[in-house]
Amino acid sequence: MNESSAKITWLEQLHQVLLRVHLPVREMVLTQGRLRIDFGFRTDRNLTVDIRPRDAASQCFSQTRRYSIGYDGQGPLDRSEQSGLERLVSVLQRIENRLPEKWQGTAGVFLPSTPRSERFLRTFPFCTVERSQVGESWLTEVLVRTTSRCNQDCLFCTAPIHETPLESDIYALLDELPEAFPHAMLSLTGGEPTLRPSFLREVVSASSREGIASVQVQTNAVLLGSKLDPQLIPVRPHLSFFVSLHDLDPERYDRCTHTRGQLAFALKGIRRLVDGGHRVTINTVVSAINVEHLVDFAKQWPRALPVSDAIDWHLSALICPSGRPEAAEVLVPYPTFVEQLQRAAAIAHQQGIVVQSVRASTHASVPACFLPPEWQEQPFHRPQVLEHETGLLDQQRAWVKAEACSQCIHNAYCLGVPRPYALRFGVRALRPLKPPAELATPTQDRE
Repeated sequence: MNESSAKITWLEQLHQVLLRVHLPVREMVLTQGRLRIDFGFRTDRNLTVDIRPRDAASQCFSQTRRYSIGYDGQGPLDRSEQSGLERLVSVLQRIENRLPEKWQGTAGVFLPSTPRSERFLRTFPFCTVERSQVGESWLTEVLVRTTSRCNQDCLFCTAPIHETPLESDIYALLDELPEAFPHAMLSLTGGEPTLRPSFLREVVSASSREGIASVQVQTNAVLLGSKLDPQLIPVRPHLSFFVSLHDLDPERYDRCTHTRGQLAFALKGIRRLVDGGHRVTINTVVSAINVEHLVDFAKQWPRALPVSDAIDWHLSALICPSGRPEAAEVLVPYPTFVEQLQRAAAIAHQQGIVVQSVRASTHASVPACFLPPEWQEQPFHRPQVLEHETGLLDQQRAWVKAEACSQCIHNAYCLGVPRPYALRFGVRALRPLKPPAELATPTQDRE
């Protein structure tokens, strides 16, 4: 087995001790002050043991003087697993005085066959990776969810709940990222990343690292308009801000975000970013709350926001995450979305506002078959569709396609529609798009 991340001698020594007492260790990961060990007591499943500083209130398998020991696994423990866990507890009781009182840093012991990218994701469980194709190139985006906390509560929020990483975990991640995912795009997100006391230090550190192609901060900009000064962040060509702004009307903004009175701070934060020389994309998630007001948004933009080459407008379709079932209540039929977007985009262009391609998202894009022909060929991100994500008429998956989608030229990289959308509006409107040659009317050679 090989060690990954920072060299932590006691972890190597513990690994050797466990092997000597015939515990079948497959993997050990130290992160966020806890140690997770995968054991192969059985060939048909892993048993993951979680060891953390003792907490008298926690529910666990057992405790030593210093540690609480729990496990994750489906079904009851068999005899070999029960015996193995008891042996692990016995070992910890004997050697815990020789282990550090506080577990700091990140490190891992892995099978040699484990790819570097997988080691990274297991060491930093608050990260996810998305891959998409832009033209002929593939883009790897590493999303670092620096916190689950947010000062807003958008009902269509897709952020998962997870433990908050330490500041030292973020810096360890930045050290490892160029090796695990060379020339990747790094997105600092959350929750709301500006809520972290260490936010400014983290974004400055991320944007100064070599081996990272670009850095994006996903934020609502509210704190950047009140407590934080964006001018403390050096301007770099590969650093940008992706700012959620769902309406320019205070009442509708409050409805979208479930807040009161934050719009003025968000607008000030955006202006301060642009005035400071930073690149900004405004992201508007289109829902039943704001779809009929996209034209108003475009008209009001010059009074509320800068109009310059440093800022553009991105519009996202509502995804309906499984943890937010109420989001389905504000779904918008894609034909309505596209109709309103066409009107708003025309006004925006007249005022010098750059509107990104409606296909610039991956999961939050509208299927091409709903778009007018001139938009179907706009530059777009083709998501790397995972096998479990979507299926033809399969409403057990997160995304659903119509049977006819199998004949579409976009089938390989189109997800279809979110499952709540399919349940509410059906999939009959999905239709296959053909190659241009098949669309042309054949002519007979009369010569």
